[in-house]
Amino acid sequence: MRTNIGEIGQREGPDEEKRPLSWREGGLVFALCAIGVRLLVGWLKIDTLHEALDKHWQFLDLAWLDSDPLGSLWQLHAQPPLLNLIAWLLGLLPGDRYSHFLTLNAACTGLTGLVIYAVGWRYTRQRAWAIGLTAAYVVSPPVLLNTAYPFYPCLTAAGYAVMVYALSVLNEQRGRAVALLLGAVLFLALLRSSFSPLHGLATLFVFYLCALPKPGWRACAGLSVAVLAMTLAVPAKNLLTHHTFAASSWSPLNLAKGFGIDTGLDDYFPPPHIIRSLHPDLHCDQSYGPQDQADFKSNGEPNYNSCYVLAYAQLQQPLLRTRYDLATHARHVRWHLATYFSLPDEYMHLRNRAGIQGYAEWVARLQMPLGTPSGIRIRLILPLVLLLATVVAVRARSRFMLGTLALLAIHLISHNLTDGMEGPRFVFDVEFSFFLLFGLSVSWIWRRRRPAAVLSAPVGQPPR
Repeated sequence: MRTNIGEIGQREGPDEEKRPLSWREGGLVFALCAIGVRLLVGWLKIDTLHEALDKHWQFLDLAWLDSDPLGSLWQLHAQPPLLNLIAWLLGLLPGDRYSHFLTLNAACTGLTGLVIYAVGWRYTRQRAWAIGLTAAYVVSPPVLLNTAYPFYPCLTAAGYAVMVYALSVLNEQRGRAVALLLGAVLFLALLRSSFSPLHGLATLFVFYLCALPKPGWRACAGLSVAVLAMTLAVPAKNLLTHHTFAASSWSPLNLAKGFGIDTGLDDYFPPPHIIRSLHPDLHCDQSYGPQDQADFKSNGEPNYNSCYVLAYAQLQQPLLRTRYDLATHARHVRWHLATYFSLPDEYMHLRNRAGIQGYAEWVARLQMPLGTPSGIRIRLILPLVLLLATVVAVRARSRFMLGTLALLAIHLISHNLTDGMEGPRFVFDVEFSFFLLFGLSVSWIWRRRRPAAVLSAPVGQPPR
């Protein structure tokens, strides 16, 4: 007898065991996760990445941003605007901008932890197991280190977590699920240039496949138009302001690095003063002020939002066609895949790892690291979890687990085909889903060993 994973643990018992997660319980879980991780980061003294706000290429010159926020954000072409909008808003608060960013990251981690708990409890009806999964995620080294990292990993993970939660309630609360899905799509499209229109439509298709009953063609068309409008908004703005139809003006350089294209330079992203020395005849078609004209930020760091970086990227774009080699690309994809399954807490910018080196190494050993000749440590536990979850999802006929695996596949394929060797950063976007899939799979296997508990489930439509 096959058993849907939604039936697991739905034994006859007190009425409160059959109710959805209450607002009070959800608020408590969120608060415990957010406050707990924020306190841990301070207690462990790993909040030491202040310089990222000044040095990271994706951040505009904060001094100019604070003095001209609307102009800076409107003319920003290197990245979607949300990350810099957040940086500006946090700068309006009294106190340290870095500390405020850590608090925001902790809130995002709290939201992701809440999703793990809510979905884990919904499908297993085992609070202790859901609490254990949530706690394991929140105190894992990648989460602790990225919470102290003033960048977009925690923000992105929260966006994908909302998307996964929407999938879990799709067939019981259709309106809420659609609203959460569209909100997550808009959030990710304004945050990450990698969340493209194709990515958005593929995500929408996964939701369509998981939906019961299937929505009509008018609803599908309307949602498709909404997703396209959200994901094309930033490229359309860049076309208007800088004559480039992309969410990031760096896209040709990102693709060149991902494909292994020979651009004639060891550095795929030369700073603007190097670009001007190599191409003295290069000029900017569109520029508006120091935010995209200066070679350096006011703190002395290279200004990668310079219009000369944009012009250089457009100069390299034809090479994607003329110098593309399938064999080279395949070798790079193999390398990208290895980095995708490597340890995210070893990402090069997480220099605060030294503060929890012993704990991080202990957790790494639990994930069965396999060293490669190139020095990458692959976590064997991840492909094993994916294999186990796939088998369980098929046997249990769980639309939710199959849909989550499909979302993971979209993320993995899109990054490994196009992005250049930053898998440890990208995989953190969906790190929480490995905990969730592992928890649901183990719970299903455990319940299969207790058939009496499964057969005693009440008759009715289970959550799927």
